[in-house]
Amino acid sequence: MNTIRKLKNIKACDQAKEFVYLHREQIKKAALPLTVVAAVLFFWFFSLHEEPASKEAQPAGEGGEQTQTASGGQETVEQAARIYVDISGCVKEPGVYEVSEGTRVFQLIEEAGGLTEDADIEGINRAEPLIDGQKIVIYERTGDSAASAGAGEEKDGRININSADSELLQEIPGVGPVTAEKIIQYREENGRFAAAEDLKNVSGIGEKTFDKLRDHIRVY
Repeated sequence: MNTIRKLKNIKACDQAKEFVYLHREQIKKAALPLTVVAAVLFFWFFSLHEEPASKEAQPAGEGGEQTQTASGGQETVEQAARIYVDISGCVKEPGVYEVSEGTRVFQLIEEAGGLTEDADIEGINRAEPLIDGQKIVIYERTGDSAASAGAGEEKDGRININSADSELLQEIPGVGPVTAEKIIQYREENGRFAAAEDLKNVSGIGEKTFDKLRDHIRVY
């Protein structure tokens, strides 16, 4: 039985060889497309496994951090610059605070714990944006100070050149109608005075004139 089985296997192999030999051209033509398909499937399979690794290795953008957008992409979020401002007077927690650039006075007041009961808010612009190094003073409310403080006059008689109107500016010794209008025009074009010395940037106010005004003005 084994001998007969071996003879059958030999005969089958001979027939297979003969078939391959007779149809070798057709087999070659059929083998090429199969090879191409196998290669495409091979590279596609391994590319799927390499993609997550490339995403994990992608560095975050400089100067910010990446977040996922609604469309599935990524965008860089720029961090706002930080500034330091000093607030004192009638707030519950006076001190120097680090806040984001663009923060308003009312937001700084919230950071400082809010106003005390005797705070005079008429003399401050709570919507004013803060600048680095700014000093904010919240004064105490008195019976006769509310109206004058709103116009720019302080309890000590000095005048806030950032809020005073033309009439009140003319109460400063040496300031007439023309100079008062120049001060107001400077505020409108350049923003608030950061320091009393900035008044020398107004046309017509030099060092000598400023020395006469120094003790009669204040800035906040």
